[in-house]
Amino acid sequence: MLEQCISRDALSEIIASYLNESEQTIAKMRSALQELDFAKIGFENHSLKGGCGTLGADRLVAICKELSYVCKSASHSSKVKTLDILFQQLELEFVKVSQFLQQRITS
Repeated sequence: MLEQCISRDALSEIIASYLNESEQTIAKMRSALQELDFAKIGFENHSLKGGCGTLGADRLVAICKELSYVCKSASHSSKVKTLDILFQQLELEFVKVSQFLQQRITS
């Protein structure tokens, strides 16, 4: 639907930018997890969720929502383990979305 609203070239640029920015954001979030900086994870996650929503990556949006909830929860002991599991899911889903979007650029 987005492609119908803007040119194919513009969509390709948006996708390329999204993929690049999202990879960097996920890396920042992973680093923040190692530093136990839950506020930074939440901040970066909010940005990631917006881009995912714009491009219709609904599963990634759902994972981002769960990450946000866990970051805000009070229980530190289980938070790190839960976030690690969510990061694994996020990274796997991002690979799938990346492959799909890269096909859209090249086809």
